Amino acid sequence: MEIFYGLLTAYLVVGVVLNFVGPLSRKIWVEQMRVLTQDDVSKRKYILLITTIRIRVVFLYPFFIF
Repeated sequence: MEIFYGLLTAYLVVGVVLNFVGPLSRKIWVEQMRVLTQDDVSKRKYILLITTIRIRVVFLYPFFIF
């Protein structure tokens, strides 16, 4: 069971690192800028969108790499 927790931790650490470094972080930044250029986006919607994108990247980063 310890091996499982170690692999799970490594998987999540890689996902968090890719949120802030690498090609996925640039895609997130581009999406942030696209959303901010729209006039009808409230601060609450913006925060919810960016949080959702970052959480998805942490858990689903292998799909985004390819």
